[in-house]
Amino acid sequence: MKNVFCRGHKTFLIGMMILSILFIWGCSDSGDQKSSSVNHAKTTEEEGVNNATDDSQDDSGNISSINIFDIINKLYKGSVEVRYIGEEKKGYYEVILNYNRDTDYHMGQLYGEKLVSQYPTMEMGFVNYLSALSDVEYDTIMARIRLIKNQIPREYRDFISGMADKFHGGTHNDKNDGVLSVDEVFYFSLIGEVHRASQCSVIAAYQAASATRRPVIGRLLDWSGAPHGAVFYIRKGGKKIVNISNSLLSLSVSTGLNKHGIFVATLDAPTGEPYPDLSADTYFAYHFDLRYALENFNTIKAVADYLSHRKYTYNHLVVIGDRETVQVLENDLNGRRALRNDQSELNAGVTWEFPDAIAAVNAFLLKDNYDNFTMIPPNTIRWQSIQDRLAAALSSDDRVTVDEMKEIATYYGTNIDLSDEAGIMTHITQQIVVYDGANSVLQVFFRNNRNPGNENSTVSFDVDHPEFLSVPLRFN
Repeated sequence: MKNVFCRGHKTFLIGMMILSILFIWGCSDSGDQKSSSVNHAKTTEEEGVNNATDDSQDDSGNISSINIFDIINKLYKGSVEVRYIGEEKKGYYEVILNYNRDTDYHMGQLYGEKLVSQYPTMEMGFVNYLSALSDVEYDTIMARIRLIKNQIPREYRDFISGMADKFHGGTHNDKNDGVLSVDEVFYFSLIGEVHRASQCSVIAAYQAASATRRPVIGRLLDWSGAPHGAVFYIRKGGKKIVNISNSLLSLSVSTGLNKHGIFVATLDAPTGEPYPDLSADTYFAYHFDLRYALENFNTIKAVADYLSHRKYTYNHLVVIGDRETVQVLENDLNGRRALRNDQSELNAGVTWEFPDAIAAVNAFLLKDNYDNFTMIPPNTIRWQSIQDRLAAALSSDDRVTVDEMKEIATYYGTNIDLSDEAGIMTHITQQIVVYDGANSVLQVFFRNNRNPGNENSTVSFDVDHPEFLSVPLRFN
């Protein structure tokens, strides 16, 4: 309430100042002041979105050409920038969202307009992704979206609705109509809630196990079919985050950082439970809740606490790091929802003997949590490979460097599909994020749906030398 009052007070004072200036100017101007204000009814917002100007009108010395509300609106208008960084199929889209006190809906409109104007064929690419789904699968997903999207924090809902307004599908859902509807746009931010299909890993060393004594984190996003990488810089008042996303339409967070040095990453932890009946109870979207936590909290505990009490559709893990350490929130929705650290007691048959280091695969490991580890080869294989590679890195000087973390994260054994029972990077790895907490440096490999191969090109990536790009961490 205080912020609203302050903003209204500031707007009033600015308006009065402008009125005073115009009054003085008007009194001293001998020019013709009879021009109709009808020519200026169009708002600055519309002009900004349509990028239109009227060059035929001479506004010099004409008071009626200055619309006070246009000037005030400009003071609170956000900006959106989108560009591609790097070579074709080897880079990522950079998105900068500066709210500058603009509304969420209008910011979404600005972003949607930018996507449509700069990348006119992009919509069809997402349409093709949806049209590949079976009719039953598609209808089930759309029904789930309608039931869960109202639990998304209002600010994110408004942004996505504004973005969807610039596409062409309206509220009618049809995967074969060649355009994106509102629900279909929401889908690309809700895949983890309504249509999971991922496999991820995280390895982290910190304090005595880190060469810098600050967290060094390797995060693999294994998700088949991710069309392209995108990095969002979101600045909204005092809230500033970097979101490493898997598409331009994904506004939720699966990997991200905030200005306080909090790093987060999600992993699935499937238990085989049936999908819940969303009409029978209230379920929330944990990837959007994670974004909210990243934007509003500055400690591991605060982030974990916020994510530990609501009902979600899928069991999952959230890796959370700060400038000193890294822990794993195990969200076993029918068991323990607690943080795991390097000293935690684990389930029988699970071992971890690395102080000041932690790892995660798609399984719960805390004692008394559901055992979705022991009988799942992709989990046990990657877990053993993580321990083997971490032990090798620590054997030289007992500390892991950033380059060694990249070697650990890109290890794939002999066959990249884990068929030789070794590996961490797999045939469905789409992104590898390596974060250097001491220097606030982020390096990312963007696969962009290329095939495994022996060279880095537009159609393949070199499995022995994946190209990492330096991604700036800009919080100013």
